[in-house]
Order: sequence, then C-alpha cells, then structure tokens
Amino acid sequence: MSRFKEPTARVVLNNDEGVAVFAANVQRAGNGLIAAESWDDLRDQVPSVLAEAVRSIRDGLGGMDLWDVLEVLRQLTAHGDLGEFRESLNTSLPAVVEVVALIGLANDSDLEPPVNNASAGQKGPAIPQILEAAERIVRLAQLVAISSSSDTHLGRTAELTGLLRTFEVTVRGRNYLSISRQIVQSIFGPAPIRDLTSRHASFTPDDVSGLWDAIQKCRQKKHEGNIARFENLVEVTEAGVSLSPDQILEGRTLFESLFAAPGQGISFTAAELATLSGLATNIVKDILNCFSLDSVPVSAYEACKKFVHGENLLSGKGMLRRADSYLAIGDPMPHDYVRPVIEARLKKHTKPWSQYQRHRDRWVESSAGETLAKLLGVSSSSVRSLEYRAPDPAAGQCDLSKGSRDPFANSLDTEADALLVIDDVAVCVEVKAGSITDKARSGNVKRVETDLRKTIGEAAEQASRLESLVREHHGLWTPKGKWLDLSDVQEVHTVVVCLDDWGPLAIATDALVRAEILQSETIPWLVSLHDLLVISSIMTRPADFLTYLRRRTDPSTSRLLMASDELDIAMWYISGGLYFEPDPDSVHKRYPLTARPTQADRKLFRRSNVRTHVVTHTDPLDAWMYYTEGQTEIPAARPERKHVAPVEELVDSLHQRKVRGWLRAGADLAALSQESQELMAEHVQRIVAMTVQDAGFHTSLQTYAGPWGHLGFFIGSKPPTWAIAECADRLRNYVRLKKHQLQLDRSMGILIDTAGQVVWAEYTNAAHLPDLSLDQEVAASGLLTPAQMRSDGPKPPQVRRKKKPKKPRRR
Repeated sequence: MSRFKEPTARVVLNNDEGVAVFAANVQRAGNGLIAAESWDDLRDQVPSVLAEAVRSIRDGLGGMDLWDVLEVLRQLTAHGDLGEFRESLNTSLPAVVEVVALIGLANDSDLEPPVNNASAGQKGPAIPQILEAAERIVRLAQLVAISSSSDTHLGRTAELTGLLRTFEVTVRGRNYLSISRQIVQSIFGPAPIRDLTSRHASFTPDDVSGLWDAIQKCRQKKHEGNIARFENLVEVTEAGVSLSPDQILEGRTLFESLFAAPGQGISFTAAELATLSGLATNIVKDILNCFSLDSVPVSAYEACKKFVHGENLLSGKGMLRRADSYLAIGDPMPHDYVRPVIEARLKKHTKPWSQYQRHRDRWVESSAGETLAKLLGVSSSSVRSLEYRAPDPAAGQCDLSKGSRDPFANSLDTEADALLVIDDVAVCVEVKAGSITDKARSGNVKRVETDLRKTIGEAAEQASRLESLVREHHGLWTPKGKWLDLSDVQEVHTVVVCLDDWGPLAIATDALVRAEILQSETIPWLVSLHDLLVISSIMTRPADFLTYLRRRTDPSTSRLLMASDELDIAMWYISGGLYFEPDPDSVHKRYPLTARPTQADRKLFRRSNVRTHVVTHTDPLDAWMYYTEGQTEIPAARPERKHVAPVEELVDSLHQRKVRGWLRAGADLAALSQESQELMAEHVQRIVAMTVQDAGFHTSLQTYAGPWGHLGFFIGSKPPTWAIAECADRLRNYVRLKKHQLQLDRSMGILIDTAGQVVWAEYTNAAHLPDLSLDQEVAASGLLTPAQMRSDGPKPPQVRRKKKPKKPRRR
C-alpha cells in the first residue's frame, strides 16, 4: 500500500506471535492451486487437486489400520494440556482427521485391518504424506466456501452462506463444555421434560454427559495405565532383572498398544462404558451409535467432494465403530450437537414435541432475560414480557402517541419477550429458540435465507418495532388501553438472543443489511445464549456491559466488524479494544459548542473506520474456562476489563449507591480511554489535595461529546468541616448553570470527601431549553465561556495523543 493512501481494512490480532501464525495460515491457504484471476478459475482446479489428494491419502493408508492412523493424526492435531493451548498460535486443522476417516470409511475402500498388524507406528513415513494431503483438502473446502460468497445468482444470502460454510469447515468445539451442559441440563432438567425425553428419545442429556465422562475415564485409564505398566517393565530390565516370558509378552502387547497400534489400544466397548457410567448397556449402545459411523455410502472421492462443497458426512459424529468397538476421533459426542440430536428424535412424536417446544421456548426467554438483567445490574424481577399495541402493517396510519384519541385504530396487540428499563436506559429483548437446519449448515443458500428470516430477521423486526415506538412516543399503549409512560428513557438498545450459535453470521451486520435480513435503521445486538452466558461471567460491571452494547449496536461502526465468534469481539473489548473514532464533523454539527474538528481529527476518523477483521482473542478466556471446568490444573485468572483506579472507584460507587443515572453515567466513565481516565484521576486527586491543604470547596469539570451524547462530569470536594448538604447545594448550582451554558445532554455531579470516597451524587438529563433568566445567571457568574474552556480543556474520550494537562480552573 502506498504511504499516501488511507487504509481500507485491518486485521486485529491477539498478540505479536499471532502475526507470524496468521501470515503462515494465509500463505498455506492456496497450497496445490495455481494463481488465478477469478474464483471460477480457482474452482475449476478443485477436481484435479482433490483427486490427487485423495489418491495420496489412499496410498499412504495402504497396509495400515485406519484407526491407528486416525489416532496418530488426532494426537498431532489436538492439543495436550488445555491450559497450555493457545488458539491464536494454533496452525493445525482438526478437520483433517475427519477427511482421512471419510476416505477410510468410503464404500470403495479396501482398507481392511492388515493381517500382519502393520500399522501407523511401523509405517511412520506415510503419516506426513497423509497429513499434508488431508490439510490440502480442508484448505480447498475453506477456499470453496469463501468463493461461494460471490455466487449472488443463487440468492441474496450467498455471502452469508459462504461465511457459514467457512465456519462449519474450520471450527470444532465451538462451545465451552460447562456452558453447553448448563443449557441442555436446564432445558431437559424438569422431571416432566426429563421423563418425556427418556420415553420418546430413548436417552437424556444427563445420560450423554455421564457417558462422555466415562469415555474420558476409560481412555485415560487405558493410556496412563499402559504407560505406567510399560515404564515399570523398563525399570525392571534397567535394574538387570530378566523378564519372565509372560512379562515379555505383556511388554510387547503394551508397546503395540501404545506405539504400533495406538488406535486399537485406545478404543473402547459399550460393555466397558456401561460398567464405568452405570448406564444400561442398551442406552450406552444407542448413544454411541447415534454419535458414530461405521461406513459412508459413497466413494472416497465423492465423500471428500461433498466435504469440500459443504456437506460433511461426519458432521456431529465424534466416533467410528467397528463391530463392538468404538474410537473417538475428536470430541466423542460433540456437546453442541446433543440438543439437536435429541430434538430430532422428539420431533417424530407430535404431542411430546409440542410440550417440549413450549417448555424450551419459555426457558430460553427466561434465561436470556435473567442473564441480561444480571449484566445490567438489576434483579431478575425487573425482567418481564410485555404486551403492547403496535401499528398493523395491513392497515392505514395509526396514532400511538400519548395523546392518541383511539390507540386501537389500525393497530394490533403484540408482545415483546422482555423490556428492561434502568432509569433512562431501555433494552428491548427478543429471543428465538429455533435451530439452524442441516441444509443451511451445508451451504444451501435458499435454506440459509429461510432460517435467517425465521430467526434473526423476525426477532430483529419485532424488537426494532418496540424500540421505534419507545423512541418516537416515549411510551406504549397496553392491550387494556392503559398508557405505559417511558418518558424518562433516552437511550434504547435492542438485543436478539438465539438458542443456536450463528457464528460469523450474527456479526456480519453489513451482509445482513444488504441481504435485507435486517431492515431497520437501528442495529440489534445478535448473540447466542451460550455466548451471552459466557459474557455474563466476565463482564461483572454493568457499566462495562452497557459500553459494550453501545459499541456493538452503533449503526455507523457495527457494519465494519467481521469475526468468527462473538467472544473474540468481547475479549478484544475486554483487552481495551472495540473502539472506532466518531465522525468529528457529525459530532460538531450535533453539538456546535464543541471544538471545530481539525484535519488531524478527520484523518484519525478515516483511518479508524475501516473494515475490521477480528481474529482469535479468546486465549485468556479459554485458559480461565478450562481451569474452572477442571479440564486443566494450570491456574488462570478471569479476564477483566481494567480501568484507572480512581475512575474505577467512581464507577463502582455509583453502581453500589444506585443513584439515578448510575448505569448510563457509569458507562460514560467506563468508555473513556486510558489517557482520559488518567486525566480525570489527576483532576480528582488534585482537588482533593487542594481541599486537604486549604479546607476549601473545589470543583473539576470534564465534558465529552460523541455518538452517545454530550455529557459532563462535575466533581466537587467536601471539606471535613462542611456539611454534605451545603457542598451538594453549591455543586448542584454549578452543574445547573454549566449544563445550561454548554447545552449538555446530561450531567453527573459527584461529591467526594478528602479520602476520595463518594458521599453524594446527582444525575440530570433534562433536555436543554432556551431560558433567558439562566443566560443572565451564567453571564453574572463569571464562568468561563465555551471558547475559553476549549483553549484550556481536557481531551475528549479515547484520544490517544498524550499531553500534560493544565491545572483545572473553575469553568
């Protein structure tokens, strides 16, 4: 890129080491292909490259046991201790194991277990050949998926379909085990639903969890037990003691199991698992067979062709079976498939399915509402579904304002899943429990569009309708003809929670808008219930969550984001990111008393507001989750968004005191950059020091203008001998005059004592109105004018340039 041109896109990496990994993955993406000028030219090369790769794998497998090869590949591509795993530095592709398994299970495969027990351990040089060819096939699938985004002739959601296909090819283990179990066990946990499931689906999620745990114990016991016994025999020989014939035979068997035939050595039977889990053998076999395959009904080439074009015949299958034995080739029972598998069985029984579906939908709505209430710092009792009157699309104009003479004319009754109101902030919530169909996952453009419209599209439309009414009329009419007053609400957000995980599609706001899935002017936050629950465990400050919600729903910047996972964006935010410079000209036009934007401000805005691809940022979150789940013994701290100490204390104090406006003002503070927080902290510390020195009352003011308003923070210091009421009156009067003079949207006055503790706070969000008497008061007060303040004022939020602040003056 020329140094004279502005950037048009950026990739946000987690760490410096990730740069090399990202570059290596990009470089390997086209291995085996010749550079071409179009996607069509590249796709023309796929059949020959795929055929050669399949041949290479079949040649490499010749004379070896498939299970042994798969176990070696699994060990090569899987991570050891999860506490040491860093996804951002990972270059392996777990899907290669599935590709080799598809070839070995194909109906034209002649890969029977060798008579002479030749296996992966004895044919080691073939493993790199197999691995390289399998990686080539997986990368072909990725490229074909990406290229399908340009197939607009197939439908408006071609780009979104390409994103979903890429996600399906690349990502394994999408959800954390503990959260997935929490969801399915909560849904299926009540006795009537558990009994219904047991009768009509044959097994329950608890059965699956118990069997999953038994598989881990069985594999660990076999592997560690064999290693321990083999090491014991080695120690005996090293001590100069001769082994008995039985010990020699045992040693050979152990060596075979550990090194020559690792797949066969780590396999297990239904009988073994029934003993370990305490489940009936028939239930164990039913679950194992549900999550395993013994063959595929197509040729090796056809199976891989289907894989490359989006149809993975091993999707949701974590095991292979052979007679009475089973081999795990990844997660034996992928936990994100447990609920869909059980639901597919229940759908065959109409009445039980309807009963379950009603229960599931109610539970998801309740869980989403309670989790959002926790994130916003209010009790779950604040969550309620809401019936209200809305315009009838099939009728003419209607009047739903507070002064309406007939709110029932041309309107209809409708319902929102939840509405949370915290002072002047409202959050509209819609929940969808519908699942993504297999056809959509495999890349059917029409099916993707249908699924998106039924879930994300409908939910976003319903929530947007509520948001629009609240914004326009500042209240709602209930079906009983009563007016629900929401006149104090000034900030409204929409959240759409889905039970299924839509991956990158929920983040691809721009593509959703262009495909007309999202059609409103406002942008909802689309999130899966799994990700919402995870976020609630790491965003413990409601102010941080509201800041995150603001940035994820900002119409001007949310369309710039691209990522595979909402948690990558959340962790980027936790680490101090997810900030786009606001348009300085738009801000100044909206708030003309602010400083005129400079060319440097405009350049900063242009460089910040570009397409932004956020890659893996979840390493710290993974480490903490794996540790808390007990999947590793390596301690890891919970990720936490950091703030400058005095500012953090202000945010927490406002939250604890629950003064009116605490959430919105707290989010304004939490949104400040490191530099701006340091400046505010310095001002707070300075006025406290001045009060300690002269026992007088001092104030400090900082104002910020941006997409979420023009706000002012007024800090006053209380001398030890002064009454709180006297100091509060003085600060309140200062806020009153200054808010009017600067035409601020809102202000927060905070009184602190000489220990830096908040002793009083008051929030004001009344709209600015012309007032001649107030103008005269301001003129007589001797306050600095806005122009004088700009020459001596603090920096706006998020500005990265450092400059030594001047001493605060009365403004």
